[in-house]
Amino acid sequence: MNTTPASRTCVVADDHPAILALITRVLSKEQFRVLSANDGRKALELVAAQPVCDLLVTDLAMPEGEGIETIRAVRKRFPMVKILAISGAFGENMLRTAQLLGADATLGKPFTAAALVATVHALFESQPE
Repeated sequence: MNTTPASRTCVVADDHPAILALITRVLSKEQFRVLSANDGRKALELVAAQPVCDLLVTDLAMPEGEGIETIRAVRKRFPMVKILAISGAFGENMLRTAQLLGADATLGKPFTAAALVATVHALFESQPE
């Protein structure tokens, strides 16, 4: 199924309002439909509420359902959702753990808007038609 960015839904979870707003703004400018959550529990609810959720971008260090728990839950219940894990709190070891537990890609904070866009597009380009 070939979908354009505008037909794709992304759920973004981060407990830092400025980072959440930045990611939401960047992905919205790329024509993605973006839903925001300030914790993993709300992110999981948003993913579950969508007819189709294409991407979850989740911070790893959050209260109320931290990123690793969120990744595991989404991967188990919604295996087709692409997952991008982001973190500045734990370093490369936690990002590698996130990939081992189901994240399709990772970005260490701080990252640029260009790196975020490139990573998201690469995730969708790797998706089989």
